[in-house]
Amino acid sequence: MTAKFLHELVHVAAREHGDKTAVAFDSSIAARVSLTYDEVMSLANDLTGHLRVSVQKHDGIIGLFCHADVLLPVWIIGILQFPAAYVPLDPALPPLCTMRMMNKCRLNFCLIQNELLNATPTLVRRFGRRVLQEEVLSANSSLRLLAFGGEPFPSLNLLKRWKQEGNGTHICNLYGTTEVSCWASWYKVPDEHLCLENTTDISVPLGEPMLDTIMEVRDETGCLVTEGEGQLFIGGQERVCLLDDEETVVKGTMRATGDWVQVRDSCLYFQGRKDRLVKRFGQRVHLDALQLVIENLPQVEACAVSLSEGDRLVAFIVLSSGQLGALSSFSLEIHNEEPFQHSTQSSEDLTAVEVSRNATSLSLREGGEIRHKLSQLVAGHSIPDMILFIPALPLTSHGK
Repeated sequence: MTAKFLHELVHVAAREHGDKTAVAFDSSIAARVSLTYDEVMSLANDLTGHLRVSVQKHDGIIGLFCHADVLLPVWIIGILQFPAAYVPLDPALPPLCTMRMMNKCRLNFCLIQNELLNATPTLVRRFGRRVLQEEVLSANSSLRLLAFGGEPFPSLNLLKRWKQEGNGTHICNLYGTTEVSCWASWYKVPDEHLCLENTTDISVPLGEPMLDTIMEVRDETGCLVTEGEGQLFIGGQERVCLLDDEETVVKGTMRATGDWVQVRDSCLYFQGRKDRLVKRFGQRVHLDALQLVIENLPQVEACAVSLSEGDRLVAFIVLSSGQLGALSSFSLEIHNEEPFQHSTQSSEDLTAVEVSRNATSLSLREGGEIRHKLSQLVAGHSIPDMILFIPALPLTSHGK
């Protein structure tokens, strides 16, 4: 029978030339490596067997997230034998580009080249907790570095749930903006922080500026902030970025990022986008910062916070695995009877609670626990008026 597909042609070549070189790779910075046809087919068959156990048969498209490597033909043949088509995903591209490609192709499964993974938290969430624990961040994973960027860093509690006990992957926070065109700072999360029993009160800073990068925080009048809150500016004497039609720029030009940060003990902590800074009852509320606080709660998997009509603060919450199934569709609604005067007042004095008819006892308990914990972590004016439990957060067209 005449071979029709690529993997079938490789099968034929392997039968006739099994001990001959099938693929060679020269990275220019390391010694040249090669594989024989027998080695390629053996590794590809192992991968195909793994895919048939791990991937649903109706998944006809599989993502391939990897750098150019001697094993690239192995991965391609392994996927084609499944059988499925493969979608090449370049790790060198910005994470949001990868996210758009995954959404456009409706990818449910993606092969990742272990060693280094740079992605947005949203992209990593798409793998699901089971895949993260059993594959990506398992005890025997060969992934050496997981670098998050492009979005606010996920909570340490969430990372602890993703990592399997014994996993040795290092985790970093990368920060940068479109105006800078690349990363501006980095921070490695101490391994011991991910081993602590309670990480609710631990915030992850933006970290140290990268080579030739200067980071400054200024208040609304343009004055430097050495302790407190303000907008982050990025620039440098040697590092210059031209925007739009600019042909030249003065050295040392500092670009406004639009990101609001807090300076605490010489460290910078992300608070949120400037356009996500709102006022309620005369007090500032950082919607992104509040979202991170809620996501850091042990029973929360993901969260989105928004301000609806009438300045009502709404929190959409995805509960941790195993908890949502018992909740059904449920909302915990809090009505403010009078404006908040100060954050020391108890929430019971300030609000009346109405629970929807279909709320279960578990729903009430989860909503009550979240409200109680938030009252200990944030000021009264930052506690949501309504908490809505949902099965998953929808994604924007940009994959966020």
